[in-house]
Amino acid sequence: MLTRHQIKKKLERIEDFQPYIKETRKEYFETWKEALEFVLSKKDETVGNTLNWKYTIAWAVWIVSFLIIELIAVFNSDKGDTLSEHIWEWFDIKDPGPFYKTKRLLLFTGVGWLAIHLLTGGWM
Repeated sequence: MLTRHQIKKKLERIEDFQPYIKETRKEYFETWKEALEFVLSKKDETVGNTLNWKYTIAWAVWIVSFLIIELIAVFNSDKGDTLSEHIWEWFDIKDPGPFYKTKRLLLFTGVGWLAIHLLTGGWM
């Protein structure tokens, strides 16, 4: 157990770093603000040959958000939180309910179309 004197010394050390921490945090947010302003100011500029900056950023945020949500769901012990578990429920994969054949056909068609679309470069 720490004594009052030891706690006071630790707090004094933390207070010594407060200006540095605040300045670092301020610089961090300013850097992100500048980056976002730069991206949003580029109206018609592209990434690579044909990609629009704003949509590239939006898709990257979407993918990272999905990964964060899914990884949290995978590594906790709750049931019914992963995307797979939702799809199994929505499309009656584990427990066939009414219209389960129609739901499964829709899922199969959608996933099949997406795979062909991505693998053929948009041909379909």
